[in-house]
Amino acid sequence: MEKLMKTAIIITMVFTMFVTTVEAKGLNRDQAINVLVNAGWTLEDINDLLTEDALLEFANAKIAGSSVKYFKVTDNEVVEVSKKQAMTKVEENKKKELLNTIMRNSITTDSLGDIYKDDQTTTDGYMSYYVQAYDLGGGEYMLSARCEWLINPKNRKTDVFGLGHDAHLTQESSYTPYYVYKADVTEHDMVTKQYEYSTETPASIAKDPGGTVITQDLKADYKWEATGYYKKYKNHRQYLQYKVTVNDSGVSDVSIYAEYLHQQSTYSISPSVSYPVGGSISVTMSSFFKRMSPNPYLSFKVK
Repeated sequence: MEKLMKTAIIITMVFTMFVTTVEAKGLNRDQAINVLVNAGWTLEDINDLLTEDALLEFANAKIAGSSVKYFKVTDNEVVEVSKKQAMTKVEENKKKELLNTIMRNSITTDSLGDIYKDDQTTTDGYMSYYVQAYDLGGGEYMLSARCEWLINPKNRKTDVFGLGHDAHLTQESSYTPYYVYKADVTEHDMVTKQYEYSTETPASIAKDPGGTVITQDLKADYKWEATGYYKKYKNHRQYLQYKVTVNDSGVSDVSIYAEYLHQQSTYSISPSVSYPVGGSISVTMSSFFKRMSPNPYLSFKVK
């Protein structure tokens, strides 16, 4: 009898600890979501880009600063635009895609290729990208950057995406940067997303003294000429976060920045990249890339 009572007590204790842990995790999750929403995130973006572990990193964080930029990208230039200009073009593009879908369903297969080509190559690319800093306390900060092609660019090969910081911050060696790349996939004549392509493994990743830099192969559309079947990838988006500590007790302000270089070349190039302290991303064969500039830049006070 005594043995049974001891067993029951142990089971009760284990169950209580489990319930307490689950409740605490749920509370931390709610706190983290609240922090990110107040920093400008939507619930859709949070659920889309963050794993549970990545999300919980923000449970006790406070937003230290945020910056966002929007760009139009053509064969010849990169131009900064307003959010309103970018989103107006997004709505126009949605209407065009719907019209092209209707036209595909009303024409012969022989003519399909010309309309498909027009849909894919004559629209200028539009992109948004952000940089944010969160105070974790004790001189520790979480840095994050995210970008999204709101409208597909003409060229989709290997692009470069990075998050950098000045010399007063040191990237924590024990923290593995969290990264994810996603794209929405539609097949044949569907307009709305059918499923997602997702990977946390980029073509390359370099964790350098000046920041972390990624090279990512943007998924290209696929078309089978024999039947007119095709697969389209859009809303290409990337997210990166890592922790830093302040390495100079005498400093009061620090700076961080996001960078993006878009490959504009006939042939696909796999560049070598690095991030020097306090500088811009260094990329080989840089003449084949367009740098999204002026890039999101943020200066904030540290305790």
